[in-house]
Amino acid sequence: DFVTNENEARFVLLVGSDEFADAREDELPGPPARTFLHANRPNPFNPVTIIRYEVAETVPVAIRVYDVRGAHVRDLYVGNRQPGIYEVPWNATNDGGQPVAWGIYFCRLTAGQVTETRKMLLLK
Repeated sequence: DFVTNENEARFVLLVGSDEFADAREDELPGPPARTFLHANRPNPFNPVTIIRYEVAETVPVAIRVYDVRGAHVRDLYVGNRQPGIYEVPWNATNDGGQPVAWGIYFCRLTAGQVTETRKMLLLK
């Protein structure tokens, strides 16, 4: 897809000599300034949504989905991450691969000392 909002850009391509690239190093985006969980997109969704998050430092990261009762539904990612921007899809299934019921779910990011939660709505 064509990106129309520069905040949505996922990479920068810099073409030229080493001297040219070195002279423009300050113009390149750096790692995220803070760890942050974005709202899933689309929301509401059916059958798949994308969860985007930023990690500011190398830390253990967990992206988990819970239902409205607080019961664990699915681990989307558990492991170490270096600073950067990441995305993970959720296809409305539990850890066993079974489809979940329509309704409200919560995505929780735990990254080092940071914990953030966002509400997601699955429509069927």
